[in-house]
Amino acid sequence: EATAPTGVTARPVGWGFWWPANTDGEDAAQFDAAAVPQTALLLLDLRELTLFTQQSFFGLKPLQRKTAALAALVGKYCLFVYRWTESGKGEIARHAVALLQYAVDAGCNTPLGDLAHAYQIGFGVQKDLQKAATLFLCAADAGDVQAMVKSAFCHLSGKGVAMDHEKALTLLQNAVDAGSSEALFLLGHCYDNVFDPQDHERAVTFYQRAADAGNIHGMARLGGFFLNGKGVAKDPARAVSLLEPAAGAGDAEAMVTFGWCFAKAEGVPRDLFRARALFQQAADEGNTDGMLALAKLSWPQDKAHAVSLIQRAADEGDVTAMSYVGEILYQDRHDLVRAVAWCKRSCVVMGAPLPGFLLKAKISKTLRKYLNT
Repeated sequence: EATAPTGVTARPVGWGFWWPANTDGEDAAQFDAAAVPQTALLLLDLRELTLFTQQSFFGLKPLQRKTAALAALVGKYCLFVYRWTESGKGEIARHAVALLQYAVDAGCNTPLGDLAHAYQIGFGVQKDLQKAATLFLCAADAGDVQAMVKSAFCHLSGKGVAMDHEKALTLLQNAVDAGSSEALFLLGHCYDNVFDPQDHERAVTFYQRAADAGNIHGMARLGGFFLNGKGVAKDPARAVSLLEPAAGAGDAEAMVTFGWCFAKAEGVPRDLFRARALFQQAADEGNTDGMLALAKLSWPQDKAHAVSLIQRAADEGDVTAMSYVGEILYQDRHDLVRAVAWCKRSCVVMGAPLPGFLLKAKISKTLRKYLNT
């Protein structure tokens, strides 16, 4: 972080905004956060952008360095206010993203990561995964630690860029060196779920480091490992000590795993009421494992509710739920055409050919036979 020049009152800005150093090499002065709301209110009336630049903002003349920085700040402030929510996907979102784009075009790197995220989710612009991946990499090269992690994810998943595990590892290691606990968690996830062959012991090492750094996702995953004896000796008590604070902090995966601790009396006394409450909380967060866990507790006493939960999880893209829907359509409703369609849909989501899918799918032998033909 740059040190503010003598006599300049510097206050923290949540998005890490700094004025760019000028060509004379002055130290960058942090923008006063107290001025942000008033500045934003002045500029949110985007029809009056001539007040901003003393010229047409959408003209061809390049922005000056500090004007570009202010454009970045106001754009980021707008996005911060709307928190990337549906309520912000209107005129303000479009203009906020335009502010970020003009700032980037004028040589200000501060908003690259936010601009990439806008293209990734289609916030204020048309969704464009390729452009998002390019911008995340540019932001990572400019030193944005969060962008390093997101660019690594793009290279791991092949979303918007060619899959490149070596590049992803380099980006994640750079982020770890910069102090990112999220990068530690993602490295653990790579050795746990992405790389072939899997290395659960090495995954535990990274999950432990992430948990030690306070990363709730690392705590949740490590808790699951201790609960199931995966890569470590089984230790339900240790699992609970990790899962309880992670669930309390809002991690949906931890909620589901902690719920199973109560359902199966592992590390805690059996308490189906607590288990159901945790599963419901995770499901309300959109977690499909929570939906399926609730369905399992409801079956067969409340079969209709269980089926609705399974269908909801399938609609969210959960491949296990899709195979369950196929089984229900075949067994209960004798609808072979729709059953096969749902099972094949899960193949598409998994990116696996049908024979490989059949080895994993939780479906009956009879339906499996029909799928094979």
